Amino acid sequence: MSKTVAVQPKKTEAKKVLAIKVAIGAFITNDKGQILMGLRKNISGAGEWQVPGGHLEYNERLVDGARREIQEETGLIVGAMHIVSVIDELPGMLSRPESHYVTIYFTAQHLGGEPRVMEPHKCAEWRWFSLDQLPEQMSPGMRHAIENYRDKRVYQA
Repeated sequence: MSKTVAVQPKKTEAKKVLAIKVAIGAFITNDKGQILMGLRKNISGAGEWQVPGGHLEYNERLVDGARREIQEETGLIVGAMHIVSVIDELPGMLSRPESHYVTIYFTAQHLGGEPRVMEPHKCAEWRWFSLDQLPEQMSPGMRHAIENYRDKRVYQA
């Protein structure tokens, strides 16, 4: 007579899917040449100043994603937009070490109105900054994008 042996399936760890994410940001400038930045809270980059932006959604053009993020975060409607910077944010450069982003930054024509905190769970406040008096608390990627913007350079490795 044969003996039946129960075989336990091997436990395997769930594999993490690594993916490159696309983000967009926008340099909205006022009539004084200042850029709009928000103080992030409760999300990646909390405590850092950042221009309006976020993730590109599936089936969304870059410029449409940037306009959507601006309106969702600030309530502003903007005019003409142009790409000004592309940044590689590799694993280890962000607050989440496994994250890898390619972020495309636009300029956006400010048509008027004051920015409002539309997502208070993500942003503490919006403030206008001149390029020679920027806040200290910014991510390396944001600093790199501002350098590109200031130097009129789209990409630098």
